[in-house]
Amino acid sequence: MDPGPDLEEQKKLIVPFMQRAQEIQNADPKVAYYCRLYAVDLMLCHVAYASSNLSRSISTPCLALKFQQRAKEINGLVMAALAALEKVSKMTGA
Repeated sequence: MDPGPDLEEQKKLIVPFMQRAQEIQNADPKVAYYCRLYAVDLMLCHVAYASSNLSRSISTPCLALKFQQRAKEINGLVMAALAALEKVSKMTGA
């Protein structure tokens, strides 16, 4: 089963932010929240950019990495990050 050519590139893009979020969750939950938010934003932005006509008209939105779709493994990470973000939002009333 081929994981797809972009899997490693996608992992390199968001995994460091997800790891930092996990590492600092207890020490600084607010920074952990923003690490997760940034990772999710990167993946959503890159996929939307690549699948739109913007890729032809705008030179560098979102670091300009162009993924045609997220790898299944990355979808799992994004969904876990979104769940963690939602949990924090509900706890803080934001």
